[in-house]
Amino acid sequence: MSTVVVTNTLSVTDSTAGLSCSFQGGCSYSVTASGLTSSLLNSSSANQIDVCGNPCVINEAASDSTQTTCTLPLVSTAYSATTYEIVT
Repeated sequence: MSTVVVTNTLSVTDSTAGLSCSFQGGCSYSVTASGLTSSLLNSSSANQIDVCGNPCVINEAASDSTQTTCTLPLVSTAYSATTYEIVT
């Protein structure tokens, strides 16, 4: 068991709505929350934006102090694995 101390509470005010992406991922996803980019990039722990159990990799060039943009990971489902051979 570990102790977590929140020193700067984040408030998510918006995120990409209506995003349509393939099972292969690679699409950009944005979250509007002041300080989120800095918190994720400068964290000593494994903080991340999690999408279906996989990390959404932060795109530093497209992110700033109020908006964090990341690249969506592939999503392996039974359908995507058999139909598109996304994972072998």
